[in-house]
Amino acid sequence: MAERLNQIALQFIDRFCRGEVDALRELLVPDLQFTGPLFLFHSRDDYLQALRDDPPAPSTYKIINVTEGDEAVAVFYTLEKPGTPLHIAQLFRFHARLISEIHLIFDSKNLV
Repeated sequence: MAERLNQIALQFIDRFCRGEVDALRELLVPDLQFTGPLFLFHSRDDYLQALRDDPPAPSTYKIINVTEGDEAVAVFYTLEKPGTPLHIAQLFRFHARLISEIHLIFDSKNLV
């Protein structure tokens, strides 16, 4: 049975939260479109290089909800950062079972 899109989105979040930047590559299309409150990227390589330059600290997370539609998955979760938990929403769009777009939403003032 083929892997469901929500499983791919959850793999992305798990790898990201573990700080496994290079393991994200196989989940993303080369012309990835990423938008978020702090950054905008138009390629997988630029996105991954930014993560390598400032790697995410390994963190635990708790999934709140996952919603799957045609070629899209929305994941709502809490990233357990030291001090203040960060509530995150991510919309993943897919092409050929790879993530083609990521729309990241969180309150950036909690990063201080």
